[in-house]
Amino acid sequence: MRFFPLQSGNRRCLRFTLMELLAAVALFAVLGGVLVRLYGNLQKAYNQSIRLAAMAEDARSVFALLSRDLRLSLTREDDIPGCSIKIHQPSESEIWFVTANDATSDKGASLLEVSYRLDGTTLERAEVDDSDPSWNPYGDRDDASQEAGFQPVIDHVMSFSLTCYDSSLAALIPDQSTQAPAMVGVTISLMDDKSFAMWQRLGTSTERDEYAKKMARVFRKMVQVPAAQFTSL
Repeated sequence: MRFFPLQSGNRRCLRFTLMELLAAVALFAVLGGVLVRLYGNLQKAYNQSIRLAAMAEDARSVFALLSRDLRLSLTREDDIPGCSIKIHQPSESEIWFVTANDATSDKGASLLEVSYRLDGTTLERAEVDDSDPSWNPYGDRDDASQEAGFQPVIDHVMSFSLTCYDSSLAALIPDQSTQAPAMVGVTISLMDDKSFAMWQRLGTSTERDEYAKKMARVFRKMVQVPAAQFTSL
């Protein structure tokens, strides 16, 4: 068998210069960097979507609970002689009102006292029925924190506020009032678990404020309060 040597032109086709090799390496490095950055961006976007979905679910839970209470709420002048059912908002993050008991059980009174407040970064709710000695749907409340039985609803709350409106959508602040609001605007700012843990580790209030502005998300809902009917005690 005879072997024929490569012609000089063919040998030149198989040779790579140092510059060509360096150019190829540089090209692969650039492509690798682009792919790594693309993967990092996709991972970041995925984590962001998971984080936002978790906060949105928390917000929906708060809105569902508060909407149910407000839609069953009621006020009445002289419900019994000399006693009225009132609503009171001592601050933008607190509210106390009476709501109908929608429990399926036949036990218990038809009226409940319900309070909401923001305690630090925890949104809390109190529900008092006639089994509690402090139950008095006709009494005044100077502060929602005087209500008994507060339980946590959700943590990682950066801010929580309620704005009441009358039927003409003018803002009002119920103060031991028998005038029920027609609408209540609810605003809540939340963080996810990981961001909240980082926020807690920050040393100064300025650092915390800046971080909260960046990482917290604000959710809003308007709740209509119908003219409530209720069963007498």
